[in-house]
Amino acid sequence: AFIIFFISRLFFIKILNIDGSSGYSDLFRYLVFSDQILNGDFNLKIDLYIPAPLHYYMLAFFQYVFGAKISVLPQYSPSWWDFYLYFQILLLSLSSIYLFELTRLIFKNNSIALIAWVIYFFYIPTSWFVAFLLQENNFQCFLIFFFYYFLKSLINKNLYHLFLSAILFSITFHIKSHIL
Repeated sequence: AFIIFFISRLFFIKILNIDGSSGYSDLFRYLVFSDQILNGDFNLKIDLYIPAPLHYYMLAFFQYVFGAKISVLPQYSPSWWDFYLYFQILLLSLSSIYLFELTRLIFKNNSIALIAWVIYFFYIPTSWFVAFLLQENNFQCFLIFFFYYFLKSLINKNLYHLFLSAILFSITFHIKSHIL
């Protein structure tokens, strides 16, 4: 299931050659703020609000680590953007497994869990939007991780899972504050 999810998302990015840099006005803001972070200016204030910062810092991290073109093959030099998209595909693929397991925890039925996985597989943000540097995919993934561990902590009365769910909740909140 993980490999199927991963390869299908890679297909959307590579084979369909989706232009992930146009069509979304938020993308410009993401790139401006991640560049700003790299230049040492950590003020993310936008007019009347301060956005959840983790997405901007993740983009800045990938720009910092993979910013220079890496010549692995002469005809193809991946950029930080490519590495970020691979990271996003990895997260989405992992979240598909967690969604399957979360559904199994709730319904205690493999068939229903498989149906949930298939719906998630065809869900537009996990396919088409994977080629964009939007917050939504990472928010969605960490929200699924949070729900899984939170429910598992309630079922098993396990403090480790509760602690892990609290960390995942915090990560999710710092990607997009809508979780509140």
